[in-house]
Amino acid sequence: MKKIGILTFHSAFNYGAFLQCYSLCSAVKIKYPDADIEVIDYTSKKLSDYYSGSFLKSTKSKLDSSKKSGLILKIKVLVSSIIELLIGCTERKFNIARNKSIKLGLKYLPLSCENIIASTEKEFLALFDNKYDIIIVGSDAIWNNKQTETPNIYYLHNLNNKTIRMSFAASCYGLPYKTESVHDLDYFKEALNRYSYIGVRDSETENYIHLTNLDKPIFHNCDPSLFLDLSSLPVDIESVKDKFREKGVCFDKPIIGLMCNDWLAKQVRGKLGDAYQYIALYQWNNYSDFYMDNLSPFEWALSFSLFQATFTHYFHGTMFSLKNGTLTFAIEKESDYLKNYKTKIKDALERMGLLNLYYVDNQMNANDWHRIIDSTKQGASQDYKEIVRNGIELEASNKNTFFDALDSIYYER
Repeated sequence: MKKIGILTFHSAFNYGAFLQCYSLCSAVKIKYPDADIEVIDYTSKKLSDYYSGSFLKSTKSKLDSSKKSGLILKIKVLVSSIIELLIGCTERKFNIARNKSIKLGLKYLPLSCENIIASTEKEFLALFDNKYDIIIVGSDAIWNNKQTETPNIYYLHNLNNKTIRMSFAASCYGLPYKTESVHDLDYFKEALNRYSYIGVRDSETENYIHLTNLDKPIFHNCDPSLFLDLSSLPVDIESVKDKFREKGVCFDKPIIGLMCNDWLAKQVRGKLGDAYQYIALYQWNNYSDFYMDNLSPFEWALSFSLFQATFTHYFHGTMFSLKNGTLTFAIEKESDYLKNYKTKIKDALERMGLLNLYYVDNQMNANDWHRIIDSTKQGASQDYKEIVRNGIELEASNKNTFFDALDSIYYER
């Protein structure tokens, strides 16, 4: 019996982070029922501080993440954090309740008995080196050095050579990798040379690896959320409806899901008007009627099926809305990152042939909003659902090269 460890952002207070871990873990368990599979219960101290709810810790984490971005950005981050502290009391209460709800999902993961929040590779290796036959890193932005410690523990650079390393849908998303130093690129290359299989989630991560001049094949994998079977989750849609009713939602009036910040929520409500109920999912905004801070990860995953349409700038909000067959509009705000790199939402929708659902805020015109308003009134048609389903199936098939490689390793063919 082989022991397999999965290393990812499983404990972030983020529905998508938990669900992608749960999905990959479930798929590996189904395929290798005799294996001893664990989610390695390690959390980056920087990531832990970011999600802690502590003003000082989260602000320090944000400042550390922007350390290469100059004084102006640091000042903006600090001012934004102070404003949140002064006027965001209701929002903080929402976040605290939401985080408690997300944490309910952890009991469904086969967590390692060792648990650590660490900032050094030495601490990590002291617990987990030599414990596993195979370690799978991913999915999510585990290779974004701005979000993790330095050196990046998720590289597994100094792990013993007996443990087989694989990555599934790993990503560096958010990292301005074009400015990485030669030293950092060489360090990354050294780590990847020890991998038996390298699977990435998006084209920018592939480009990042190409910068290292690594002479190994790189495979594209879908985000694990796309092959999660929603019908097998340990909740049903009726329990989700009950949670909505607890908040005062009436199912006689169509519902719009808003998983977004104020800049988008304000526009959507202003364009669509009062013919709908507006529900805030995960992210607080000041333009919703109801705020769903009481959903477990599994309930959150099913909640999109209750919407006439979803508006979001979040990756997993986009993916799970699509998986539920719900009309989905992914609208991102222009940023320096978007100007220089392809975003993960655009990358995924492009691969699925669904780029018509993607917009950039300041590039939208009146005709775009007219189409969105008309589409929302009609809701998701059967043609739309079939196109989305086909796109998801196409993208989800990109997991096959990984499992073929894992087969060969697991059965030593």
